[in-house]
Amino acid sequence: MRGIVDRIEEGYAVVEHDDLTFSDIPLRELSPEIAQGDCIHLVDGRWTIDRNRTESRKRHITEKMRQLFRES
Repeated sequence: MRGIVDRIEEGYAVVEHDDLTFSDIPLRELSPEIAQGDCIHLVDGRWTIDRNRTESRKRHITEKMRQLFRES
């Protein structure tokens, strides 16, 4: 199972999963360095940050933003 941290609020990470559903995961079950926008996946019963996917996604979004503002 994997997803993206949509936001963090009141002790929970609100995660959007690949099937477009959302769940609230207690922050105590996540790495203390978790941040909004991080890609996470469940490995052996533990949520971990998928750093490669997170960085790839951030690069993709940055490039899309550049293209959008270049066209404006």
